[in-house]
Amino acid sequence: MAHLRNRLVLNLIKKKLSFAPILAIQGVRQRGKSVLIRNLLPKVVSDISYDTLDNPDTLDFAQNATLTFLARASEVKHFAIDEAQKSPKIFDAIKYLVDLKRTPGKFILLGSTEFSLLFKIRESLTGRMSRVRLYPMTAAEELGLVSKSNSNPFFLLAKPILSRIQLVRHLERGGMPGIFSIREASQREEFFRDWLELTCQRDLTNIPKGKFDPALAFRILELIAQVDLPDAASIASKLRKDGRVIRSHLEALKSLFVIHELPPHPLGTGKTIYFLCDVGIAHHLKASFERKLWTWVIQENLAKRSYFEPREGHLYYYRNSKGSILHLVEETTQKISALKILPEEKVSELDLLLLRAFKNKAPQAELYALGSQEQKRESVRIFSWEAAG
Repeated sequence: MAHLRNRLVLNLIKKKLSFAPILAIQGVRQRGKSVLIRNLLPKVVSDISYDTLDNPDTLDFAQNATLTFLARASEVKHFAIDEAQKSPKIFDAIKYLVDLKRTPGKFILLGSTEFSLLFKIRESLTGRMSRVRLYPMTAAEELGLVSKSNSNPFFLLAKPILSRIQLVRHLERGGMPGIFSIREASQREEFFRDWLELTCQRDLTNIPKGKFDPALAFRILELIAQVDLPDAASIASKLRKDGRVIRSHLEALKSLFVIHELPPHPLGTGKTIYFLCDVGIAHHLKASFERKLWTWVIQENLAKRSYFEPREGHLYYYRNSKGSILHLVEETTQKISALKILPEEKVSELDLLLLRAFKNKAPQAELYALGSQEQKRESVRIFSWEAAG
């Protein structure tokens, strides 16, 4: 079954459970968090008890008899609670129990909401809780292939494991378990519509002390898929809405892990731009081929930077004064690497001018491009699109 494919994050979870008394596993809905805990984690970690606050009776029990609900933790090595954000009282009770007896890996809290932003629990659980962000399945995970960390900038592969048709399929279907494996396109589109409706009409409006417009949230997500550089100001301008309203919606969508940010590099211009959490959703919302490639490359990088050993440095995009862009810049204390995505099969020297101009500003920069075929153009090494997976 598609959702039972092995996940790269398992080793990271196992490692964190060995020292952190509380582990938060968070990510947007339908990322496979529940299956991960119930079906996959028991293969590498023993003695896990699972419960979910999606069950109304369980939620009522957890809210009205919190310590009694949590008493089960004393009988098992790991007690996993799904959709933990639905009962904020749980967090204070867990803090109390952890302070009484600090046992590594005792509590696993799963959620589709950023706990600390919505419930102000950051201070109370400081030093007690570690976090894991669950991303959509990478292309390798979707295909059931082995993916390993490498030292190349942007995790580019010398020998791609994807075929061209597999790449195109992944850009259309995305990596959300339970959706990408549906062969009938019309059924996938229906699932994506339902997912967007639930996110905008239920999840967003359930944010405490928030006042959000589901229709406006959907239009924001559409523009993030379709606009070349969707920053808060450009989205507000296109929708003719107050910038403060747009920013509050963007922050809420970010707290639900529906979108993520990419800041501009200090050597360039521009503002922080936004990307959808899954390339399949971007395809559903009519993203261009270039936008889908960019969304996918960012997702692959975010997932691998999170799941493998911590990767030094930060990711940016670069925009020059004329508006031309380099899609990713990775900067560490030791080096800087720039990447341009070439969405057309034919590569011209004009496509590579911005990379070389960037090197004038950052002489130590290594220059890369993603194109239809692997090749070398003077100082620029071009990898095939598939190499990003």
